[in-house]
Amino acid sequence: MSRFIDSKVWCPLCNKNVQLLRVAHAAKLVDVHPRTIYRYIDEGLVYARRVAGKTYRVCGECLYRQRSDA
Repeated sequence: MSRFIDSKVWCPLCNKNVQLLRVAHAAKLVDVHPRTIYRYIDEGLVYARRVAGKTYRVCGECLYRQRSDA
């Protein structure tokens, strides 16, 4: 069984099904500090879903859009 599951969720900000990313991985992809990702989440700039305790997954599409708008 593969440890990578190609499941997608609906992102209300992008209006499409997207793959959610771990915060650390997302931060590396767009070359920012993970704290920046958490700030984006707090400000509602990217869609995020809490998965366990304080762990989040973020929408990669929102993240790329946020970085291109900056």
